[in-house]
Parts: sequence; C-alpha cells; structure tokens
Amino acid sequence: MTSLQTHPTSIFTGIVLLKKKIAEHTYHLKIQSQDFEQLQYIPGLILEIYLSNPYCHAQTEVQKYSFWDYEAIHHIADFAITFSSDSVEKEWIETVQEGDVLFFKRSSYQLFPDHTGDHYFLIGDSRALSYLYEVNRALSISKKITSLIYTEDKKEVYPDLDHSFPLNIGILDLFQPESILEYIQEYFPKDTSNTIAYIFGNYRIRSGVYTYFNDHPIFGIRNIYLNHF
Repeated sequence: MTSLQTHPTSIFTGIVLLKKKIAEHTYHLKIQSQDFEQLQYIPGLILEIYLSNPYCHAQTEVQKYSFWDYEAIHHIADFAITFSSDSVEKEWIETVQEGDVLFFKRSSYQLFPDHTGDHYFLIGDSRALSYLYEVNRALSISKKITSLIYTEDKKEVYPDLDHSFPLNIGILDLFQPESILEYIQEYFPKDTSNTIAYIFGNYRIRSGVYTYFNDHPIFGIRNIYLNHF
C-alpha cells in the first residue's frame, strides 16, 4: 500500500560495517544504528542518506534507498547502492569506507507492500532490485508472483542476500521500451485476477508499461504502484 507520511525531520547516524561491490554499478552496504529502532521498520521502508555531513555542508545531496533487509536484534540493515557512471552518488560510494559514520533520515515518501492481492507483477531495473527482493520475501508464499528485472547487461544484476535469483531477468534494449512490452506479452500470464503491479524504472518505461496494463484488462490488475529510485 502506498503511504505518504510527514515526519519531523530528524537526522540519524549509523556505522558502515561492510562495503562490498556486488555488481557492475552496485555496492552492498551493511549499516548498524541504534537509531533504526525509531524508524519502526517494516519491509519497504525507505531512507534518505546524506552524501556528506549535513552539519558541515548545508547543501549536501540526499539519495533515497530502500532497506534490503533488517536484523532488529543488533540493529543492522542491508542496502544496495546502485549508481550511474558520472554521478555525485558514484563519487560518494567509492569513497565510503568500513567504519565511516553515515547520516540519514526517514524519507517522507514510503511505498510499503500491498498484501491484498492474489497475484503480483514485480517489474523494475537494477536500482529497484533490492526493494523488489524484499517485497518478494515479504509476501506470503500463497501469493503468485511474476517478475521482470530488465537490464541491458547481466553484470548489472546481483543475487538476493541468500545468493538466490528469485526474480526473472530479461536482457533487453532499454532504449526501446517496446522490447519490455513484448516480453510482458510473451511471458506474463493473462486472465489473472486481483493482480497488483509494481513498476519501477525511468519515466518512459514506467509510463509505457502503466499504459499497456491499463489498455489490456485481460491481466486483471487492480492496483499499480510506480516509483523511481
């Protein structure tokens, strides 16, 4: 369910316990923070991480990241940091070291799993992968899940934390969103009912897939959730 909430802006801190490159443009960060308790974690929770110390740099950039997993006893969270080649985000993650202090806040925008469907379509790019992995784990095993992680290069994709690949990967031309629609037409089931779709990626792809599903009621979609990390 989509939940838009307003919270007082509180800046929290955490310690980087692990930094590991897991894909061509993705690092795995493991962060420990007592402050996670205050965020009242549920799967799908989104943080905004400051890319520099906000107390020293008033105009520091922030970037949204969803929890990949959370271990409540020791207050340790996993995040996948996916970056583009020429971004401030790339400069930041490449300089982060284990033992560093990171600053973060709860995002005002939250997109939590909607558990009311019978069938789920999980569609997204590598930036959304950790979120979709967590949604996949959070849903009951009685739910039917059809998925597409679209990418131009398999090197951009990484496994879930248990080293499995539970979601389907499609090597597609992202400059031609029609290739994604062709994949959906061929591999996604029709005549489903009470289906909930999560569609992530750039605006052109999101809007194209959204329009396609709205124009094809045979997929039985009840709710569509859109986001871009």
